Amino acid sequence: KMRRGNWIYYLNCLGLVHGLIHHETRSTAISRRLHKYKSVEDGFIESKATTVAGVLSELWGAILTMPENAEPIALVFPECSKLQESSHWSALFEHLECCKDVCDRFGTRLAVIPSVDGEDGRAVVLREVSGETMSNFEDDDDDWELSPELLAKLRASQAEEAAEIGSIESDDESTNYVESSDEDILEISKRWVNAVISDAGICPFSVNADRAGLPPGNVRYQVTRAPDAETAYLAYWNEVVALMSATDAEIATTLLVLAHPRWIRNLEEFETLGSTLGQALDTQGLGLDADLQLVFFHPGFVFRDGRDRAGEDRAANFARRSPYPMINILRTEQVRAAQKGLPTALVYQQNELTLAGIGADLLESMLKDRDWKPLDGKKVDRKQIEVLRLAQDLMKNAAAADTDK
Repeated sequence: KMRRGNWIYYLNCLGLVHGLIHHETRSTAISRRLHKYKSVEDGFIESKATTVAGVLSELWGAILTMPENAEPIALVFPECSKLQESSHWSALFEHLECCKDVCDRFGTRLAVIPSVDGEDGRAVVLREVSGETMSNFEDDDDDWELSPELLAKLRASQAEEAAEIGSIESDDESTNYVESSDEDILEISKRWVNAVISDAGICPFSVNADRAGLPPGNVRYQVTRAPDAETAYLAYWNEVVALMSATDAEIATTLLVLAHPRWIRNLEEFETLGSTLGQALDTQGLGLDADLQLVFFHPGFVFRDGRDRAGEDRAANFARRSPYPMINILRTEQVRAAQKGLPTALVYQQNELTLAGIGADLLESMLKDRDWKPLDGKKVDRKQIEVLRLAQDLMKNAAAADTDK
């Protein structure tokens, strides 16, 4: 039985070539051009990417740089062996289908379609499409027949729900303020990591802002001012490529900071972006979960575990509340080792105790001011807290084992 998402994807492909069947399909015509064109200027890009992450990095780069009213571009990835497998080829387009919901240009005025050619193999065709063509098969709205009064009430209710779930409700402009320089953003981010994540022991495997992991390695930081999802996707996949190209010691983990008001103000949109990245890790997606794990931080993060986190209990949310939206890219091997040596539930319990001890009001005030000086001199004693002591022992053993290799 074909899933709904697959139906939408295949219908989109049919809609994109509608009206050309009596001659030859657009994708077939472009496939024939693959023999002729061998440069970007000619509408052909032969990628050197060897990994799926590299493919997505180059694909989002092409999407971002494709001019308005440009001729179609065909991208081939002959050196990525995984894309020669039908399962990964299909999963690539299913993942891109998921990304449309949060993108601005891609999915509305720009589309990718698969093209298979005998000599050049599989190609991704990037082309502009009219809004009318895209809308033929993408209207998922319910066809309600409502009076104007009921329709107005429905829209008001939906807007209220979206505001409640997806926005940070604050009249203070400082909540949405973004520093002018990347250096300032990095400094604030590192101060937060040092004070909350490391010194307070929220992440048992964080030594300080620059060292973390099992075994410990360098923490990489990257700031993106991405105003849209397309740019955010490019920044993310570039960081995945950098992480997977480095050793554990060179880059143990990466924090990608999304320093743009769009992502700060809209928690729901940030979570939608995150869910599409999570889909790529899923075994039914591109199956990258063997290499990567993700943790998301946001100034308005709320745990959705069904518990009532009101009053001082809301302090637990600050385990994942950061000064800016962040995507933490982790190595699966290290995450598995941490989970094997230290049950996650114990970490959560300890974090609730630690954050409750600091207090929700103080945590909220520090985050608002982006100033964690009140925590100076209050670094937890890891030897006195069993969970943190176990984590410290695991890190020492992992470092020793890594040295013996």
